[in-house]
Amino acid sequence: LHDALPICFPVTISTLYFISTSAAIFFNSDAGGGSPLTTKGDLYTFSTADDRLAVGANNTVLTADSSTATGLKWAASSGGMTLLTSGTLSGASVSLTSIDGSYKNLILRIYNFKPATDAAQCYLQFNSDTGSNYYSSTATTTSVSSSNQIIIVPATDDTTAEGVSDTTIVNYASTSYNKLVENFVSTNNSTTATNQRSQFLIGLWKSTSAITSMQLTTSSGNFTSGNYELYGVK
Repeated sequence: LHDALPICFPVTISTLYFISTSAAIFFNSDAGGGSPLTTKGDLYTFSTADDRLAVGANNTVLTADSSTATGLKWAASSGGMTLLTSGTLSGASVSLTSIDGSYKNLILRIYNFKPATDAAQCYLQFNSDTGSNYYSSTATTTSVSSSNQIIIVPATDDTTAEGVSDTTIVNYASTSYNKLVENFVSTNNSTTATNQRSQFLIGLWKSTSAITSMQLTTSSGNFTSGNYELYGVK
């Protein structure tokens, strides 16, 4: 036969060889004679024999892991954000509890905070700590003193809710370091509701405890409306 045409012949009942002048390629179907795959999304892998890796959960990625039988696993995407909890702002305070400690950072977002009292602020505390263990400075602050909370939304108008606050808590699950807080916010000016005021704040919770809960309160009165979202960041 011409060199370009492969010759196919059975060698054993389970092995098929394709031979040309340049190479020999074979397919070996084990005694079972079939694939281990059974379900949509399965991957054909190998442990000590041909093996099946079931499809992972939505939005997970295939990751090398020498501790598993196949050397592979499905894992959460690095750097991704996961919504841990969300809800509305109401009453005198809102508590976010049982925070998952498996992430690197937390991001707390607040939309359309509106207090019942004009010029009220939104405060953030951790683990129900009401002591003077919080330190923060804004772009115009030249000195920092202790307080019993961090202001994540400054004085806001009580009739119009248009503000957005974005707060990052770095390394929140650590039991070795104090917790860095970074806050960006733009909200309605409490004097002229049609104007906006912006704040950039760097804060610190002086505690080495892992953060497992957060408390949101207002400086006076109750929350009239608003929404919050808490994300974990890998």
